[in-house]
Amino acid sequence: MTLRTLGRALWVWGPAVGCVAAIHYGSAAPRLVLGAPIVPHSDKVLHAAAYGLFAVLLARAVRVSCRVPDAGVAALAFVAATLWGGIEECLQMAVPTRSCELADALANAVGAALAAAAWLWVAVWLARRRARSPR
Repeated sequence: MTLRTLGRALWVWGPAVGCVAAIHYGSAAPRLVLGAPIVPHSDKVLHAAAYGLFAVLLARAVRVSCRVPDAGVAALAFVAATLWGGIEECLQMAVPTRSCELADALANAVGAALAAAAWLWVAVWLARRRARSPR
């Protein structure tokens, strides 16, 4: 593997890997007990945002490095982010002060689904725009 190839792989896959590493770091850390949140269930928005970002970064990486149709890229990003969200929730059972919550896993899946759908919409829109523009 040349230095250029390694640099391209890091440029393409680095953001997705970094995002999943940050998610795992946050999931594996013991929860600080700060009392009840000001807005009930506000952590679900954070779950959805984190896994939505992961789905988009994963879709970007797959789209750049593989020959997969846009719908397949979006589906793969949704499934992978949702599965990773479920795995992370299960891993939290081994972390003191953390628990495995179905509501968190659902929030992860909702964020991944919304992001994958938005990614697909943008990809289709861009493809149609490119097809209409004169060369």
